[in-house]
Formats: sequence, C-alpha cells, structure tokens
Amino acid sequence: MNAKKIIKGIAGLGVISGVAYAAYQVGVAAGETKELDRRLKALGDQVDLLEPEDEYRFYDHMNEPDDGCVSPVEHAGSDDPAENTEPRFMPIEIIHIDGIALNQLRGLLLYLTVLKSFSRKNVKDYLGIDDDPTVDLVLESFVINGYISKRDKYRYRALTTITDYADIIRCSQL
Repeated sequence: MNAKKIIKGIAGLGVISGVAYAAYQVGVAAGETKELDRRLKALGDQVDLLEPEDEYRFYDHMNEPDDGCVSPVEHAGSDDPAENTEPRFMPIEIIHIDGIALNQLRGLLLYLTVLKSFSRKNVKDYLGIDDDPTVDLVLESFVINGYISKRDKYRYRALTTITDYADIIRCSQL
C-alpha cells in the first residue's frame, strides 16, 4: 500500500512540474511576442520585414576569391559530362598481387562497395585465403588507390559507390 502512494506521489509531482514548465514556456513566448510588437510599434513605417536589421548576414561580408568549388562545372565542347570529367579513382589494373586474379579484385571491390563497412575477415572469406600478408597487401592497395579507408585496427569503410565502381571498370576497359 505504501509503495502505491509513493508512486502516485512521484507521478503527481511529475505532472505538476510538466504543467508548470509548459506555463513558463507559454509566458516566455507571450513576452517575446509583446516585445516584438512593442518594437514594431515604436519603429512605425520604417520596418522592412523582408530584411531584418538585427540579424547578421554571414555571406555579405565575405572577401574570398571565386575558386569554382560551389558552382557547377561547365563542360566546354561536349554535352556529355562523362567525357569531360576525370576519374576519381585509380584503375584497378595497377594492382598486381601474386595468387589473386584481376577478376577476383574487381569482384572484391564490388562486394566491399555494397557492404560499405567491413573487416579483414570479410576480405579473407571472399577471397578464400588464410594468408594474412596477402590480405594486408590487398587492403593496403585498396587504401592507396582510394577505394577504401581504415576506420580502426580491424574495420574498414568503402569510399566507392556503385557509380564509382562502374566508372573504375569503364576506365579500365578503355
């Protein structure tokens, strides 16, 4: 019986504090509205609601050269943007590891791209090898070429997307 009374008392205090907090927030909002209304009446017709004078505009005072990073790339001479863009990643053909065929590396890259986050064990299982130095060499080659990045000691993250993978394969077949 005493436990029920204690629980009811705690629940009652919670409800009362919630109602008090809501009333406080309503009062604050009403006070801000009254202050804004008072300022608007004091200014009269001088108010331009589209450009508030109290707010600081960050980008109006920037003095930086235009390096073209934000604007879209203009493709001169061709309507196909794929012809004018350079590949972001190195071709997979530059990786030569004894005992691993190029097709296995391509398949592994696609597998890791789909996984996005993986460990050394995923690479070992896919390649079907237990040789740690070979797995380390594959992972190091993929890191150097920019396909993956190392998250911590045992986890890696794929930096490529399916579109990037298609570009890598397309560029390697040219």
